[in-house]
Amino acid sequence: HEVGIHEGNHFFSMDYVEGQNLAQLVGNRPLPAQKAAHYMKLIAEAIHYAHEQGILHRDLKPSNVLVDAATDQPRVTDFALARWLDAESSLTVTGQVLGSPHFMPPEQADARRGKVSRRSDVYGLGGILYFLLTARPPFQGDSLETTLRQVLNVEPVLPRLLNPTVTRDLETICLKCLSKEPDHRYPTAQALGE
Repeated sequence: HEVGIHEGNHFFSMDYVEGQNLAQLVGNRPLPAQKAAHYMKLIAEAIHYAHEQGILHRDLKPSNVLVDAATDQPRVTDFALARWLDAESSLTVTGQVLGSPHFMPPEQADARRGKVSRRSDVYGLGGILYFLLTARPPFQGDSLETTLRQVLNVEPVLPRLLNPTVTRDLETICLKCLSKEPDHRYPTAQALGE
């Protein structure tokens, strides 16, 4: 509703969302495929809107999506790592990787893999969908280095192997989002939502 500076501190105000984030909502039990697809459509539309305003989220993960308990409406939050679409870097000045490694696209994990773009957020959306369908992230190592190595070099376990109720079509959509090559992903969050 408002942004500004108060006593030298930057602030913004937004609606209070009473409810759980997707990580809490799922816990260790995958959502039914239809519910997961419904949430993904709404989240993809929200990210498409952000992209149309010139903003990349860069930290899409289940804990950054709140689900309003009253309306069952997902709300994308935590734009702390967001940047303008035309900005150059996904790294800090020191070269530290920014974002959550379990849901991070290869080009954000290693800038030599390419520039972060709309398709990078599509990858993050695919990571969220994977989590909704399987109750685990696409990659999970015992250390940051191990997880990043998986993000860069390993294909995720097929969702239907972890949850046999996942349809082949929904698995295909999810894995397309999680392609290591950005050009193999959906070109926009809107295309994913459709």
